Order: sequence, then structure tokens, then C-alpha cells
Amino acid sequence: MKRMILSDESINSYGFWVLTEGISMERFLKNPIMLFNHHRTSRGKTDEILPIGRWENLTVENGVLYGTPVFDEKDEFAMKIKSKLESGILSSCSIGISVKTWSEDAKYLKPGQQYPTAVACELMEVSIVDIPSNPNAAGGLILYDDNENMITLADGTLPEGIINKLNSIKMSEKIALKLGLPATATADEIILAIDRVGAAKDTEIATLKAELKTLKDEKAQSLKAQADTLINEAVQEGRIDAKAKEKFEKLFESDFEGAKTILESIPKRKPMGEEVTHNVSDLAKLSWDELDKQEKLEELRAKDPALYEKKYNEKFNKKD
Repeated sequence: MKRMILSDESINSYGFWVLTEGISMERFLKNPIMLFNHHRTSRGKTDEILPIGRWENLTVENGVLYGTPVFDEKDEFAMKIKSKLESGILSSCSIGISVKTWSEDAKYLKPGQQYPTAVACELMEVSIVDIPSNPNAAGGLILYDDNENMITLADGTLPEGIINKLNSIKMSEKIALKLGLPATATADEIILAIDRVGAAKDTEIATLKAELKTLKDEKAQSLKAQADTLINEAVQEGRIDAKAKEKFEKLFESDFEGAKTILESIPKRKPMGEEVTHNVSDLAKLSWDELDKQEKLEELRAKDPALYEKKYNEKFNKKD
């Protein structure tokens, strides 16, 4: 039998491609089975088809994986497949892989690609197939999950589970980049980075709270000093007494601006001496008759007996 193309790096019908150098074949080479259309004995059906042969001479050249089929000549069904292969009725292969790493790195993306590239995978088996998923008919592909169960690929669309996994990978890459990590960062590295960011935020919040408390304390002290000054001035100016002082202190604590407005609205009291001088001065301007008419003679005598006596003498021509 001539060697066949098992896999190349063309975009398959599901919208992605497999990096040939990322295909791990170590376990496969210990038992390089050849199936037909990926039928396996583990499927649990009565019409199971056993392996029809093995693969030899697996080589990689220029991104293409080649292999030579060796059929089980004691198996009647295997001989039918060999015959059709030799006659050209069948001509394609399909690899069964378990993808370990997907990548959206620009160096792995091709025009028309729908999904990330499978850059690391394990080769599970290789089948002769009637309809390959690779559009150039060089080879096809089937996927296996982490439990080595075949994943059904239909209608040129990846299963929802794989799409969700790919979306999760995309989201992880975006989160990693936001955290300043490489897109290839592991989940543990991302979690550790998030924890560091969280710790930094907690420290920042604690610092801001402390600074805010300091500002509040400084403002409270400043207002207290202003309130004390205003209250003491009001007491000195006779606008409030000692009893009112305590009430205003409490009022300033609850409503600084309101207390300030009330306190400033209370008029200053004039000193008693100034008030008496002003009143006597007004009375001195009046004559005896004007004082008598306004009934202020007794007021003048009470406030300034000497002036009263002077006006009396002037009125009645009395000498000192």
C-alpha cells in the first residue's frame, strides 16, 4: 500500500485547523490502530466493527502527517476496505484527536477560520473514511473528549460543549491580558493575580478610609475652634449669657451654619455708661420748659443731678 495523508494544516469543515507539529503520537505508536469511519469496539453496539489494521511509517513533512496502512488480511471486512482503497473508491483518512490546547494567537490564525487553532492534541486513532471533514480530501478529523469518548460533529458545527469551552478559554485570555499576564496564563496564575489585585484594592480602600477620617477629624476640629471663637465673642459682647453659651455649643455640633446665623443675628448690647451718656446728652439739649413739657425733669435729676440743678438755676435766676 502507498502512504496516505493522515492530516494536514488545512481548515476543516468545522472552521479550525490542527497544528501538525502539535500532534502527540507517543501513546498512539504503541498501538497504531486503523479503524473505518472511527467505529470502535467500546461503543457497545451489536454491529461493532473491530480495527481493520494498523498504521506504519508515520512521518511529518512540511506540516503534513503521512502514514502507510497495513490491513488485517484475515478480516473479510478489512479486505473489502483495502480493495476499495486500491481501486480508488475510497481515498481519504481521518484522525481522531483529543485537543489539549486551543489558541487564538495571530500566528496560528488563517483567513476564513471560525474557531481557535488546535495547537496541541493527542492522536487517538486514524480511520479510513468515506467522507472526510477536510475540504481538500486529504484527510479528516474527529474529536474525543478528556474521557476518550467520541464527540459527535455534525452540520459543520462544533458541539456546544466545545464552543462553551472555547468561549471560556477566550474569556480567560481576556482576563489574563487585563491583569497584565500573558494570554497563555493558567487558571491558578489568573486567580493568584486576581487575589493580588484584590489585596491591593483592600489596602487602597483602607488607606482612603484613614485619609477620609483624618480629613473629617481636622474639619471637626476647625469647626469647633470657629464655634468657640464665635460663642466667646458673643459672651464678651453681651449678646448671650453663660447659660446660653452651653446651648449654643450643642447647637454648633449639630448645625454649624444654623447656629452661626442665629448667633450673628443677636444685636450687641451697648455698655451702660455709653447708654447713660447718650441719654443725658439728649436731655442736655432740651430747655427747662421742654423738659417739663416732655415730663423728663425727674429723669434728668436722676441721671445728672448737677445738670438738673444748673437748668433749675437758669430757669429761676438762682445763683450757685
